[in-house]
Amino acid sequence: MGMAAVRIGLLGPLEVAVNDRPVVIAGQRRRVVLAALALAAGRSVRGTVLADHLRYDGDRSSARRSLQTTVSRLRQALGIDVIAGSPGFYRLEVDPLAVDVHRFRALTAPGRRPADPATELGALDDALGLWRGEPLSDIDAPLLVEEHLPSLIEQWLGAVERRADLMLAAGRHRELPAQLRELTARYPLRESLWHRLMVALYRSGRQAEALTAYQQVREMLADQLGVDPSDDLQRLHGGVLTRDRAASGSTAVGFPAMAWALRRAASVGGPGAGAGEARQAAEPAPPAAGPRRAASDGCVARARAAGPPVCGAADDA
Repeated sequence: MGMAAVRIGLLGPLEVAVNDRPVVIAGQRRRVVLAALALAAGRSVRGTVLADHLRYDGDRSSARRSLQTTVSRLRQALGIDVIAGSPGFYRLEVDPLAVDVHRFRALTAPGRRPADPATELGALDDALGLWRGEPLSDIDAPLLVEEHLPSLIEQWLGAVERRADLMLAAGRHRELPAQLRELTARYPLRESLWHRLMVALYRSGRQAEALTAYQQVREMLADQLGVDPSDDLQRLHGGVLTRDRAASGSTAVGFPAMAWALRRAASVGGPGAGAGEARQAAEPAPPAAGPRRAASDGCVARARAAGPPVCGAADDA
């Protein structure tokens, strides 16, 4: 069987298909190993790393034997030999694009953006449509989740914002306010979302609502962080207030995201919280089940020092 025979979904509860037939991977340890190997699809993963994710008790020798048993049972569950082993290493031999995480990243990589905006918008719709809910939501491996979840949500938000920019540039501003209001409610400290919301409202002839949105974010930043809105947001507010045509042409491109949030939070030492939800469709609006609180607003809370919450209970191999 070829490399394309297996498809793995991690952007939501674990999904596996072999030759287009769903495969249930029972046993939390098998699910953890498969998720770890899929996130590194095509690259070798140390057995000691997998054993750490599985949190085996006992010495290294017993952990190694237990891991071998888990991998053997995973191979049986898959029914196809796509897990290669070498001394001290394991590798999932599938095309990385057979894993939704890697396919999402390929579709949204800035260096691969199509020159045609309509084509790029279609690619973003395809990428965002891969999200079925909270990534790794049923994988009980705290270190693995903590390593990958924040960057995944940040990339999702970046794709959502890029999509909004393309829609603004195409004159489709009236389609955006509802979604952007929902996102600012979930990520209240992410000023780039507020910027896009204000632009969309102002272009839609809703100046008063745009000004109200600015007051909301200004008061929230003052209350939670003791800071003023960014210079970009303040300039946009001034333009909306005076009905400056430049404000109508603003597109909110170029906002720094996660790294900026970390630097700003560190400078003021204030807490923050946000929640994210995951999927985008042709008219994107995140569903009730989506990315957990993390990424931008979680970064304001010291990148969630306690680590992300973990879903699922450990069971046998």
